[in-house]
Amino acid sequence: MTTEPTSTVHDVQGQPIGAAAADITKEPDLPKAMRGRSFTMSADMETLKMDRQLKVGRFRDFEFYCDEPHYLGGDDEYPQPLTYLAAGVGFCLLTQVQRVASMLRKTFTRAECRCEFDTYQDGSARAGTLSATVTEFRIHLDVDSPEEPDVIADVIRLATNSCFAEALVREPIPLRHIVTVNGAPFPVEEAPTR
Repeated sequence: MTTEPTSTVHDVQGQPIGAAAADITKEPDLPKAMRGRSFTMSADMETLKMDRQLKVGRFRDFEFYCDEPHYLGGDDEYPQPLTYLAAGVGFCLLTQVQRVASMLRKTFTRAECRCEFDTYQDGSARAGTLSATVTEFRIHLDVDSPEEPDVIADVIRLATNSCFAEALVREPIPLRHIVTVNGAPFPVEEAPTR
């Protein structure tokens, strides 16, 4: 399930990652070579204890763990999956605030945020009606900057518009499940229902 690097500096498909990659935040604008390009971000996850909720995620040389609270069959030793989702949006937005401020040569001395979202679950697993939805996602962004209000607003607007994680939450996109069972492709959509 690992994507082969396209070169020694590309270990995310289409995105320069290695030490030889240039720091684009030092440039006054998005480099032309990166405009209109897409890249694929991925991580590999695995359940470590099938009778509990401990999971590991892997990305490049990093490992991160996930668990659930006791009431969901976990041991509450690591953050829940949805915590990583909320944090991922926040981390991405903070990256964009720093990146845009740097590209525009504007001074931001601090940036932090709190991300939260409301979930709703209903139905029955036994009846085959179990479903979940998210009703709202909120980002509380807190920055310090000596810049004028219009400059601060421009940086924040550009940061939110260029945040991939915000776009994932904001815009509906296709979601594809590619499932294998016992090593063979398994077309869930074609399988009979109860």
